[in-house]
Amino acid sequence: MSRRGLAFAALVLAIALPAGAQTSNSPVGAWTFSTAPEDKGCTISGEMIVSYSKDQHFPCSFKAVEACTQRLPRSIHTEQTCTLDQTGKTIAITSKPTRVVSVDPTEMLQEEIEGYLPDDFKLTLNAHGDLMMGAYASHRTAPAIFHRKQELVS
Repeated sequence: MSRRGLAFAALVLAIALPAGAQTSNSPVGAWTFSTAPEDKGCTISGEMIVSYSKDQHFPCSFKAVEACTQRLPRSIHTEQTCTLDQTGKTIAITSKPTRVVSVDPTEMLQEEIEGYLPDDFKLTLNAHGDLMMGAYASHRTAPAIFHRKQELVS
Protein backbone atom coordinates (compact mmCIF):
# COMPACT_ATOMS: atom_id res chain seq x y z
CA MET A 1 0.00 0.00 0.00
CA SER A 2 1.28 3.47 -0.82
CA ARG A 3 2.15 6.03 1.82
CA ARG A 4 -1.01 7.97 0.87
CA GLY A 5 -3.12 4.78 1.25
CA LEU A 6 -1.61 4.07 4.67
CA ALA A 7 -2.24 7.66 5.77
CA PHE A 8 -5.87 7.42 4.59
CA ALA A 9 -6.38 4.10 6.43
CA ALA A 10 -4.95 5.61 9.62
CA LEU A 11 -7.22 8.66 9.26
CA VAL A 12 -10.33 6.51 8.76
CA LEU A 13 -9.40 4.44 11.82
CA ALA A 14 -8.77 7.56 13.92
CA ILE A 15 -12.16 9.03 12.96
CA ALA A 16 -14.05 5.77 13.48
CA LEU A 17 -12.73 4.99 16.96
CA PRO A 18 -12.13 7.15 20.02
CA ALA A 19 -8.46 7.31 20.97
CA GLY A 20 -7.37 3.99 22.43
CA ALA A 21 -10.77 2.39 22.04
CA GLN A 22 -9.72 -0.70 20.08
CA THR A 23 -6.03 -1.10 20.79
CA SER A 24 -4.63 -4.30 22.22
CA ASN A 25 -4.36 -2.55 25.59
CA SER A 26 -8.02 -1.52 25.67
CA PRO A 27 -10.88 -3.68 26.91
CA VAL A 28 -13.47 -1.60 24.99
CA GLY A 29 -15.80 -3.73 22.90
CA ALA A 30 -17.94 -6.85 23.04
CA TRP A 31 -16.87 -9.97 24.94
CA THR A 32 -18.20 -13.44 25.68
CA PHE A 33 -17.26 -15.15 28.92
CA SER A 34 -17.56 -18.37 30.88
CA THR A 35 -16.35 -19.91 34.10
CA ALA A 36 -15.30 -23.43 34.90
CA PRO A 37 -17.74 -25.39 37.09
CA GLU A 38 -17.41 -24.67 40.81
CA ASP A 39 -18.11 -27.08 43.68
CA LYS A 40 -21.90 -27.33 43.08
CA GLY A 41 -21.48 -27.83 39.33
CA CYS A 42 -22.45 -24.22 38.57
CA THR A 43 -21.01 -22.17 35.72
CA ILE A 44 -21.56 -18.56 34.73
CA SER A 45 -21.49 -17.50 31.09
CA GLY A 46 -22.65 -14.55 29.07
CA GLU A 47 -21.89 -11.51 26.98
CA MET A 48 -20.42 -8.18 28.11
CA ILE A 49 -20.15 -4.76 26.48
CA VAL A 50 -17.37 -2.42 27.66
CA SER A 51 -17.79 1.25 26.73
CA TYR A 52 -15.12 3.84 26.06
CA SER A 53 -13.76 5.94 28.95
CA LYS A 54 -11.15 8.70 29.10
CA ASP A 55 -9.61 7.08 32.16
CA GLN A 56 -9.10 3.45 33.13
CA HIS A 57 -12.56 3.04 34.74
CA PHE A 58 -14.74 1.70 31.93
CA PRO A 59 -18.54 1.47 32.22
CA CYS A 60 -19.86 -1.93 31.18
CA SER A 61 -22.92 -4.14 31.24
CA PHE A 62 -23.52 -7.82 30.78
CA LYS A 63 -26.11 -10.53 30.54
CA ALA A 64 -25.20 -13.68 32.43
CA VAL A 65 -26.59 -17.15 32.93
CA GLU A 66 -25.72 -19.16 36.01
CA ALA A 67 -26.36 -22.82 35.14
CA CYS A 68 -26.16 -25.54 37.81
CA THR A 69 -26.17 -29.33 37.50
CA GLN A 70 -26.09 -30.30 41.19
CA ARG A 71 -28.45 -27.83 42.89
CA LEU A 72 -31.47 -25.63 42.42
CA PRO A 73 -32.08 -23.28 40.81
CA ARG A 74 -30.94 -24.95 37.58
CA SER A 75 -30.49 -21.61 35.83
CA ILE A 76 -30.67 -17.91 36.59
CA HIS A 77 -30.63 -15.30 33.80
CA THR A 78 -29.51 -11.84 34.93
CA GLU A 79 -28.69 -8.40 33.60
CA GLN A 80 -25.97 -6.45 35.39
CA THR A 81 -24.18 -3.12 35.17
CA CYS A 82 -20.49 -3.04 35.92
CA THR A 83 -17.29 -1.08 36.09
CA LEU A 84 -14.13 -2.48 34.55
CA ASP A 85 -11.01 -1.04 36.20
CA GLN A 86 -7.76 -1.49 34.31
CA THR A 87 -4.22 -1.15 35.65
CA GLY A 88 -1.86 -2.15 32.85
CA LYS A 89 -2.94 -5.68 31.90
CA THR A 90 -4.77 -6.25 35.22
CA ILE A 91 -8.57 -6.08 35.00
CA ALA A 92 -11.10 -5.95 37.85
CA ILE A 93 -14.80 -6.14 37.00
CA THR A 94 -17.21 -5.09 39.74
CA SER A 95 -20.86 -5.66 38.95
CA LYS A 96 -24.29 -4.79 40.27
CA PRO A 97 -27.30 -6.97 39.39
CA THR A 98 -30.03 -4.82 37.88
CA ARG A 99 -32.54 -7.49 36.91
CA VAL A 100 -33.18 -11.19 37.34
CA VAL A 101 -34.77 -12.03 33.98
CA SER A 102 -35.76 -15.64 34.64
CA VAL A 103 -35.18 -18.59 36.96
CA ASP A 104 -35.62 -22.34 36.46
CA PRO A 105 -37.68 -23.45 38.34
CA THR A 106 -39.87 -20.36 38.15
CA GLU A 107 -41.08 -20.88 41.74
CA MET A 108 -37.67 -19.62 42.91
CA LEU A 109 -37.88 -16.28 41.04
CA GLN A 110 -38.74 -14.07 44.03
CA GLU A 111 -36.05 -15.68 46.19
CA GLU A 112 -33.41 -15.06 43.51
CA ILE A 113 -34.54 -11.47 42.85
CA GLU A 114 -33.97 -10.69 46.52
CA GLY A 115 -30.74 -12.64 46.99
CA TYR A 116 -28.72 -12.63 43.75
CA LEU A 117 -25.16 -11.50 44.46
CA PRO A 118 -22.92 -9.57 42.02
CA ASP A 119 -20.71 -11.46 39.57
CA ASP A 120 -17.22 -9.95 39.96
CA PHE A 121 -14.02 -10.96 38.15
CA LYS A 122 -10.24 -10.54 38.53
CA LEU A 123 -8.52 -11.01 35.15
CA THR A 124 -5.41 -10.41 33.07
CA LEU A 125 -5.64 -9.04 29.52
CA ASN A 126 -3.35 -10.87 27.06
CA ALA A 127 -0.84 -9.09 24.79
CA HIS A 128 -3.13 -9.28 21.74
CA GLY A 129 -6.05 -7.75 23.66
CA ASP A 130 -8.45 -10.49 22.62
CA LEU A 131 -8.46 -12.66 25.75
CA MET A 132 -8.84 -12.03 29.48
CA MET A 133 -8.15 -14.90 31.87
CA GLY A 134 -8.40 -15.12 35.62
CA ALA A 135 -11.09 -15.85 38.15
CA TYR A 136 -14.71 -15.34 39.00
CA ALA A 137 -14.20 -13.74 42.40
CA SER A 138 -17.51 -13.17 44.09
CA HIS A 139 -19.26 -15.29 46.74
CA ARG A 140 -17.51 -18.31 45.16
CA THR A 141 -14.42 -18.63 42.99
CA ALA A 142 -13.81 -20.39 39.70
CA PRO A 143 -11.46 -19.95 36.75
CA ALA A 144 -12.88 -17.55 34.16
CA ILE A 145 -12.11 -16.68 30.54
CA PHE A 146 -13.31 -13.78 28.37
CA HIS A 147 -12.99 -13.77 24.56
CA ARG A 148 -13.28 -10.59 22.53
CA LYS A 149 -16.11 -10.94 20.00
CA GLN A 150 -14.80 -10.46 16.49
CA GLU A 151 -16.79 -8.01 14.41
CA LEU A 152 -17.48 -9.04 10.84
CA VAL A 153 -15.95 -6.83 8.18
CA SER A 154 -17.97 -6.39 5.01
